Amino acid sequence: MAFTAADVKKLREMTNVGMMDCKKALSETDGDMDKAVEWLREKGLAKAAKKAGRIAAEGMAYATVCEKCGVGAMVEVNCETDFCAKSAPFVQFVKDICQVVLENNPADVEAIKDCTYPGTELKVSEVLPEKVMSIGENLQIRRFARFDKNTTVSYVHAGGKIGVLVNLAVEGGIDATTIGLKGSPTNILTSFTPPQKGAGQMLEGNDMKTCEKLAGILSEKHII
Repeated sequence: MAFTAADVKKLREMTNVGMMDCKKALSETDGDMDKAVEWLREKGLAKAAKKAGRIAAEGMAYATVCEKCGVGAMVEVNCETDFCAKSAPFVQFVKDICQVVLENNPADVEAIKDCTYPGTELKVSEVLPEKVMSIGENLQIRRFARFDKNTTVSYVHAGGKIGVLVNLAVEGGIDATTIGLKGSPTNILTSFTPPQKGAGQMLEGNDMKTCEKLAGILSEKHII
């Protein structure tokens, strides 16, 4: 079956793979779009296996809190170069993995790979090789954190160089949602040690004497 430049463009839009790879896939599958997608998927697995041994020391941390349910999640995903870490496809991949963690509450990184990737019917383990092929670098999901209780606040510093997820628990009838964090996000980073002192410093609009009277405590924190 013959194929046209429009078919190549369509396959690229479907898979985000390079034009030459798309053209080769259509050539190998006689222009069959579905078979071409499968061919690229198989090639992606092979490429991922070859790249798996390469050092992935760059990457991005991303943290978010669901506005509806209040669940907070944060992930770190590694790649090989700083250029890749700033690219739109990689950034979106990291955000998608964070969404997987937020929605599925996986037990560990391997469990993430068994979850369904957002917007598809495929598992993360099936999408990962495709991302390796389209992005062109070794990609590794390194670690994550998730909070589904109390009040959680997230912050991403320097475009993903540092991710922060703060979980606040309060006592004494205080509504944790009324405890604001001081304006500068840097305070979230610098106010952690010791945690009890940090919790007081982060309370909006109160001096330390007043804060010491409050029963707000910082229950857990994660910095990636």
